[in-house]
Amino acid sequence: MAQQLIVEGKDAIVLANILQKRKMNPPKGYDNAQKFKTFVINAGGFSKVATALKLALKNPANKNIGIIVDCDQSGAADRFKQLINLVRKWKDVEISADVQLSDEGFSMQFSEDLTIGIWIMPDNRSFGYLEHFLEKLIDEKDEIWQFTKEKIAELLQQDFNKLTEIKKQKALIHTWLAWQKDPGHPMGLAVQANYFNAKSPNADAFVNWFENTFELAD
Repeated sequence: MAQQLIVEGKDAIVLANILQKRKMNPPKGYDNAQKFKTFVINAGGFSKVATALKLALKNPANKNIGIIVDCDQSGAADRFKQLINLVRKWKDVEISADVQLSDEGFSMQFSEDLTIGIWIMPDNRSFGYLEHFLEKLIDEKDEIWQFTKEKIAELLQQDFNKLTEIKKQKALIHTWLAWQKDPGHPMGLAVQANYFNAKSPNADAFVNWFENTFELAD
């Protein structure tokens, strides 16, 4: 039995650390760092997710397949529709024509041999990507976070600004990390250092989705 997680970008290490902080068991058969690397396929952009998904679906050994992509400008519903249509194209499974993505993500067991899950970052409805998901794991009263938002908003008003609106969230998160006691942690290490609250209720839906999509070690 094999399991596969397809990610659009480099989300896997951050999300794995969140799951680890929640004391969730790893996917069955992938209980160490080297094996986990074979569990994750970093597609390198949404345009390449289709190829990775086709390969995963065509491999009869894969019993559990999860896909995580960003909502971006397309919208969560459109992203979901594209992915579901790819599953229909490359796998002989029955999927209702009116199937929809819920706030909890999509996870369905089609048979004893196949479960497919889809999660659209950040929350299956809102515009955004991983950094929008991580914002929800920051204390709303965090003074450095409030200060960061003020300064980024001020920067966007300057003639010399080069930051685009679409990249604003990345700037917010990485600036906030740069102003911590130990500045400049990558996001995965920042989860380990508890800068992000992995135990926040705002992560519950994702944790539940992962548990429903994959078979976990005992």
